[in-house]
Amino acid sequence: MFILKKYISETLLKRAVFFTIILFFVSLHAAAAFGQILPTEYQVYYKGNHLGNVSDAKAVDKAITDKVKQAKKEYPSFSFAFHKEVSLRPETVLIPDTEDKKVIKQLKELPIEAKSYAIEVDGKKVVFLPEKKEAAETIEALKYQYLTDEEREAIEKGKTESKTKIKEISFSQEVGIEKSEVKPSQIMDSKKALEKLNKGSKEEKIYKVKQEEKLAAVASENGIDTKKLVALNPALEQKTKLEEGQSVIVEEEKPFVDVVINKEIIENRTIPSAKKVIPNSNLPKGKIHIKQEGKSGEKEIHTVVSIENGVEIKKNVKSQEIVSEPVATIVEKGTKIIPSHGTGSFEWPAVDGLITSKLGYRWGKLHKGIDIAGPSDPAIKASDNGVVIFAGMSNGYGNKVIIDHQNGFQTLYGHLDSISVKEGDIVPSGSKIGIMGSTGHSTGVHLHFEIRQNGKLKNPLNYIHR
Repeated sequence: MFILKKYISETLLKRAVFFTIILFFVSLHAAAAFGQILPTEYQVYYKGNHLGNVSDAKAVDKAITDKVKQAKKEYPSFSFAFHKEVSLRPETVLIPDTEDKKVIKQLKELPIEAKSYAIEVDGKKVVFLPEKKEAAETIEALKYQYLTDEEREAIEKGKTESKTKIKEISFSQEVGIEKSEVKPSQIMDSKKALEKLNKGSKEEKIYKVKQEEKLAAVASENGIDTKKLVALNPALEQKTKLEEGQSVIVEEEKPFVDVVINKEIIENRTIPSAKKVIPNSNLPKGKIHIKQEGKSGEKEIHTVVSIENGVEIKKNVKSQEIVSEPVATIVEKGTKIIPSHGTGSFEWPAVDGLITSKLGYRWGKLHKGIDIAGPSDPAIKASDNGVVIFAGMSNGYGNKVIIDHQNGFQTLYGHLDSISVKEGDIVPSGSKIGIMGSTGHSTGVHLHFEIRQNGKLKNPLNYIHR
């Protein structure tokens, strides 16, 4: 009996397993067959964000293609990655839940971005260019913009004999290039990108008011209009009187990145020749003789200069080297007094007195010298050493004396009351030659005094010393 029960149990177990296996394969086949007739919907994503579900994938693809085509028409030189930014995920469902019109509308309204290369300053994207090459060229232009053509050529050709050696060019911030997708309107050419990098952004700074400086002057000094200045300083009004030293908020443009150049300048400078004057007792007083011609020297100076954005901020002399020593000019100056030779220095020809008339036209006629009147002593003196070449009456001059100073100069003394010298006399400077008077064409007692050099009339006031 036990054996019979065991047999029945095993038989039933085997049949159960068999029917389970058959049922599994039948269900699997049915599900596969049923899935072929279930609808498929597409989940639409833009940059990972779910926009909704659609039933027509082709409509989505057409919307993308049309959008890119329109962008290409407007910006033919740019590349667009809109296809990659939009993705579709198919899904078989029992009951579809789609919103094709809404999703297509969203796709059409999405901003389309172009491929670009951003120049980053300290990780912040500042300008965008269409090609990596243009971005690199812009950075190079930014780096070398403050160099002269000669300095650029020296760097490019590796010249070592240049008078200016660029030691280092660096940026104050980290500058790099990164791929980026942005609106086409944000992409610019190299020239505009360089301008934007240099112009930078506006930052507030404190300005100290100068003495008696008005609001309009402060605005003009800082390149902003008065309304903007008042907006930055609400406490101010256009008619407010500013005080010296008062703090005012203004704006200044600060480049996104500072360009720092360290260079060594080698320049040759002239060392001026010194002049030494030595007395010579064998030369007549007033004469000079160049004993040794001078010659300038030369020195080479090495200067280290730091320049920030084209402005010199530091300058240090590294070394100096004498290339050639200067040679002094040695001048011998005569000290020997020879009564017949002038010294070139003219003394006042009277004892005190005042100038009553100067050189120039008077009463329609040229007055050839100066008139001196009112002395404390009537004596007339030789203005410098010389030889008397005329002593006597001379029409309008009355009693007249002419002294030749043997150096190209002659002096004339007119209207004398009496003459104390004769022609051929050697007269030292300061020696008496006559008495002041009013002879000839004269309106009163005075001395008429003239100076000539090589026959040409000179203004005595440029020569005489009191």
